[in-house]
Amino acid sequence: MKKLLIFFAIFAFSLEINFSNGVLMKSNLKNRFIYYWSARANRDFKDAYKYEMPYLQYIHSLEWYEDFFITAPRIKKIKIKKIDCKGNICYVSMLLKIGKNYIFYKDKWIKVDKIWYHRFRDKALPF
Repeated sequence: MKKLLIFFAIFAFSLEINFSNGVLMKSNLKNRFIYYWSARANRDFKDAYKYEMPYLQYIHSLEWYEDFFITAPRIKKIKIKKIDCKGNICYVSMLLKIGKNYIFYKDKWIKVDKIWYHRFRDKALPF
């Protein structure tokens, strides 16, 4: 049942990854990226929270995380433009379609103990 829900969640919004333009993503990063952004687009913040860096989960509760994103605009589509990786850190440059407009966003992913985590931008932390 959960696999069916994940399958539906992935297709509830549009994600474009154009591999013909040299945009490559490591397979387990690709899977975690898709699940994370599908959860965010579908406002499943409980699931998205699982993909955030462990320190974020330590300093901020799930309730705080949900409250932070509850007023965020809905994401309709994601177009990945470029992926830069150096060791255990990858930056994903993308366009997020919100309403009728696209906005540029640079996402950071960090590999910790062989698992890729999303780097949430928390202005309270110096790193």
